[in-house]
Amino acid sequence: MTFNPSEELKDYINDCPIQSYRLVDGSYMIAEEVDHDMEANILYVAGALAFEIGEKGKGYLMPWLDCPEDDLIQLVGDKIVGRSDTPFALKMHYHRYFLMEKLKNVLTPKEIETVIQDMFKPPVDNQDLTDDMEEGEEWKVDDGIDDSPGLKEDTGFKSPIDYHLEWRRKHKNNRED
Repeated sequence: MTFNPSEELKDYINDCPIQSYRLVDGSYMIAEEVDHDMEANILYVAGALAFEIGEKGKGYLMPWLDCPEDDLIQLVGDKIVGRSDTPFALKMHYHRYFLMEKLKNVLTPKEIETVIQDMFKPPVDNQDLTDDMEEGEEWKVDDGIDDSPGLKEDTGFKSPIDYHLEWRRKHKNNRED
């Protein structure tokens, strides 16, 4: 099964001015085109990433220049061999790269690994646990494994499985079969 983004996310990604550039040195760069100076033949880009192919034939993104991420980069027009709109899938990876950059100082390595797995191999499967309930059947709160007198009443606490089931119900139709 593959990730099926919502129409809103598809529209947002497609509207982003993310361009692909082939430069005279043969490198392939992806960046957000911010402005241009036609008289000086200069493009101003932000978030420039190089797209490289590794030894095993897999592509990866890495910073194109070592500079602060808020700095605009000037590309001189005569150093660009080709320019095109970036394909949707590569735009998704571009955004994922920057999401991970923001999270790397907040999450532990194990949490980052989990996020990467969720982004590239969505764990949602074809099971639908919400269909296990028969019509009219209500979930009943019991005392769990402890039936001691004097237990506090249910305060509305939601367990991770409760959030998981809500998420699955919400995104039930957001998948390709």
